[in-house]
Amino acid sequence: MKTKTKTAPVSALKTIEEVYFNGSQSVEFKGIYNIDGLKLKVEIDRDSYDSQSHAYISVWQAANLQWSQVASLHHSEMAVCARHPQRDFELVFYQMKVRDMGLVERNAFQADKDALIKLAKQILF
Repeated sequence: MKTKTKTAPVSALKTIEEVYFNGSQSVEFKGIYNIDGLKLKVEIDRDSYDSQSHAYISVWQAANLQWSQVASLHHSEMAVCARHPQRDFELVFYQMKVRDMGLVERNAFQADKDALIKLAKQILF
């Protein structure tokens, strides 16, 4: 008879830092989180060119004192690069000032962050 091994549930994600900022031609987000003793860093960059936009998640490697990339999203999969479904405009316009971002734009960043964290959990746990 086969027995199933139970895996411990992954604990809740704890926010260490979240910051939005403007680059010279971009809107960017950086978040650092702690989950089950691991530190994760999410970086999302909505660039003026879709193909130069990126979304990465990395894990802190204490032994090497560096971040190691765990997963990424292709720009075509990024919510921040999508167009509004009912209107013909970009969800996050690259020249938008962070202080002017509304719920739609923040939700797009949140969707990309959630997708990256889900991928990291699948890989690391």
